Amino acid sequence: MFGALRVFFAVMIAGISSGFPSAAETVGIFYDAGSAQAVFAANEVRTRLAGKSFTIEMSELAKLTSAYPNKKIIITLAANAPVIAQMVSEGGTAATSLGEQAYALRTTASPQKSYWALGGDANGAMYGGLQIAENLKSGSFLDSYASQESPYILRRGIRLNLPMDQRSPTYSGNNNGTSHQNAIPNVWDLTFWTSWFDEMAKNRYNAVSLWTDHPFTAMVKMPAAGIRSLERNRNIFSLPGRRSYRIRIYNDSGKKLAERAASVPPPVPQRRHSKRPWPREFIS
Repeated sequence: MFGALRVFFAVMIAGISSGFPSAAETVGIFYDAGSAQAVFAANEVRTRLAGKSFTIEMSELAKLTSAYPNKKIIITLAANAPVIAQMVSEGGTAATSLGEQAYALRTTASPQKSYWALGGDANGAMYGGLQIAENLKSGSFLDSYASQESPYILRRGIRLNLPMDQRSPTYSGNNNGTSHQNAIPNVWDLTFWTSWFDEMAKNRYNAVSLWTDHPFTAMVKMPAAGIRSLERNRNIFSLPGRRSYRIRIYNDSGKKLAERAASVPPPVPQRRHSKRPWPREFIS
């Protein structure tokens, strides 16, 4: 009996020392619901906490007050004066000189342990929140963070040789294989793009270039030719703004046909071998 009690108390002590909740401890996540980047990072933090049996309260930054009684995680811009003032009043140190995509992590202990992700811009706030989510995956609320990070390379991207359909099967020039044929259904599945772009953001990529022989047949309304719906292309080109990265399409000569970035109006690319522009419907 005494042996069983020793094991029981050892497990309890291990649970306490690991920072895991012995009961359904509540943690508040405060973020800007109007920022797609902050929402994405906040949801990643929520997933990590839920996996450690915390009870999560998702709240707007405007609802953050010094009277909040529980542990909390805050994802905000470093320029948000009211939030930074509260962090400083709780013992935190303001971050300075945060540039594009940069972030700082801070920890305060009063009234409860709190983590703060401070972004130099919306992207930096997202990366800071994602870093906290990663820290929670392997660590706990016993850890403390006081760091500042900024990217060495601002544009970090992936290239994809894009098979679209039988008219533009692949960029590689070898149409005899089966890999590109097997991939064609995936590139027309919006779930493929959303999940891939989310994984890119988690791994701090923010650019993607799509290469194809020529995407014209799959991007312009040509119902008589049985071309796929233009709406899917509109949906794919609308995704970059959610994670703040650029998406570009190149043809087989290496000419950039289109680009889409958050808050940047897409240019009207030119047809190859023609001075006439593509229809604006291409990416409207």
